[in-house]
Amino acid sequence: FTSVPLWTMLSVKGAPNGGAFVSWMDARDGKSYENCISSIQNDGSFGFSTGEDGTIISNATSFSRGLPDFYYDKDDNAIYFAYEQFNQANQDYCGVFMQKMSLDGELLWGSEGKPVVDVQESLGYSYIKVRDAGDSKIAVFYQELEGSSDNAPVESKMVVYDKDGNAVIPAYNFTTCTSNRSRLSTSELIDDKYYLTNWEEK
Repeated sequence: FTSVPLWTMLSVKGAPNGGAFVSWMDARDGKSYENCISSIQNDGSFGFSTGEDGTIISNATSFSRGLPDFYYDKDDNAIYFAYEQFNQANQDYCGVFMQKMSLDGELLWGSEGKPVVDVQESLGYSYIKVRDAGDSKIAVFYQELEGSSDNAPVESKMVVYDKDGNAVIPAYNFTTCTSNRSRLSTSELIDDKYYLTNWEEK
């Protein structure tokens, strides 16, 4: 990845029975970034049949796919992902996508996942998070830049989906003052009622 720090393209989180999920961005085809995950069991062996190659989370090969945020839902026995998808040559073309995967590595929302915001060129997206929303629902958080200027207004949004990927609470902006902001951080669901969020604002 030349000058890009490796730790910005790698994420590790706990898995069932003392194992770990390891997710990363991969440039194996030399044309675009892929997003991958491996399940590592507590004895160090691979939990998915794809082994050290990892399981590709989205097969939308005409786009690059960013490092996903993800979490394991022990009640649904599935892994949920949210990530940016973008045109490698012209990154003004971007969108927000999500995926659901079984513990066997099966992609449950199709080979390319489902769009939260489909690829378009008028808005930019970053700081994408996925969180448990209780009752077999998930919440996707993201920041949305108006246009492409670094100083343009930014909205912070949340949308809630059921376990089948249907929106049950449409996307809404929870930072309503018009200003430029970045670095959205989102807590896990607290007391099955609320989240704490914070961000940097200009």
